[in-house]
Amino acid sequence: MRVFLILFFVLFLLLIIPLNLKTKLIYNMLKNQGFVSVYFYKIKLLVNKWKFIPFKIVIENKKGKKSYIYFNKPNKNNSYKDIFLNQIIKKIYIKNFRTYANCGIKENYLATAIGVGVLKIVVAIFNCFLLSVKSASNLNSQIFCDFKRNKFFLCLTLSIQINLFAILGCLISSFFIKFCKEI
Repeated sequence: MRVFLILFFVLFLLLIIPLNLKTKLIYNMLKNQGFVSVYFYKIKLLVNKWKFIPFKIVIENKKGKKSYIYFNKPNKNNSYKDIFLNQIIKKIYIKNFRTYANCGIKENYLATAIGVGVLKIVVAIFNCFLLSVKSASNLNSQIFCDFKRNKFFLCLTLSIQINLFAILGCLISSFFIKFCKEI
């Protein structure tokens, strides 16, 4: 009997205690390639390569399997997955958002300075958007110029929190919403 109580208590704590996920998105514009990785308490869950192709993003895993994300694909019929992802995004709490960029054009100081200034403004606007839409606790940006080399390197690091109880609630409500829309 005690074993069942302890097991129930541990499962109940797992449902309530928030899970910490860390996502790192790296993109090199000159090579048109990037990496995305997801960590759960320092354990790698996902590491994929990605690149832009007109009107889509190609994501390639370690085994070479490719999947595509299309930009202009209209979706009139909301599926369970779409409803579930929209609800999960509303439940996520952003703990930390860090932007690191290093960019420059070789021996063109004016274009480098203007480009870095525009990038700093875009990052500041995005940080203000995050503060207004999501209550982020820590926002940090480091953007540097490099006048000696042609480069554009951007790294975004995001730490989020969500608990399993919210995930289960979103899953059940997405099925319920889809069922009600079909009736």
